[in-house]
Amino acid sequence: MRALTALAAEKGFAVYPALLVRPPLEFVTGMSQTRIRHGLGFHVFADGKSDKIMTGLKVWPGLQTFAFRDAVKHPFGPFGVLTEAFGLPSPKQFNLIASNAVISDYATRIIGQVNTRIPLYVNDGINPLRTYLDTEPLDAIRGPKFSLTRGEFVGIRDFIQRENATMKTLLGANYCDATLAFRATPQPWTTEALDELAEAMTPLSTTLQDCIRDFFHRSPQISAAERAAALNVLGRSNARNRQSRPKIDQP
Repeated sequence: MRALTALAAEKGFAVYPALLVRPPLEFVTGMSQTRIRHGLGFHVFADGKSDKIMTGLKVWPGLQTFAFRDAVKHPFGPFGVLTEAFGLPSPKQFNLIASNAVISDYATRIIGQVNTRIPLYVNDGINPLRTYLDTEPLDAIRGPKFSLTRGEFVGIRDFIQRENATMKTLLGANYCDATLAFRATPQPWTTEALDELAEAMTPLSTTLQDCIRDFFHRSPQISAAERAAALNVLGRSNARNRQSRPKIDQP
């Protein structure tokens, strides 16, 4: 940070730093989802930013911070908050492109299972059985947003409580988690979600399709009722896909 500031001054520029800050548990949940979506196995990544914020406040005494929960209420979201803070043209004059879209609990968990069972990265490269973002069709599965279960939260509870205490001291209560919310268990699969899963699986490779079916067949995370419904829906989908494949005449 100091090197960047010095370089900017050397080139005749001024640095006007600003931070959009999410509460600790929201940040961990969001970053875990993003990493899973981009190829890592299902894992809760206990990652905090309080130490970096502390460093930023020391390096840049004029550092502006904005609570993410307030910024998203702006008509143009966080980008609108920043344009107003720095006197930039209206967001209406920009072509805004959404990134890091939030995906459902269903999509996050099934993508995480695929990445755990058939890793995207092996030997410092892409797995020959995979391609980057090959699970992207699964993003379309709708449902409640991703959140941690009680068991997943317990593993990072102390870390989250420390982060919240530090954030309150540094920036105030508005930058902390209002509640430490989590589910008792993963969101149960509904018939509608299973239908969307079956549709989303169509463009996937056979390897990934088989991996997903195996997850529903064997995973202890899936209840007997969910397993029966899933195998029924995915079985019908698999049969339709086989019938729709072009037949090749054998010599």
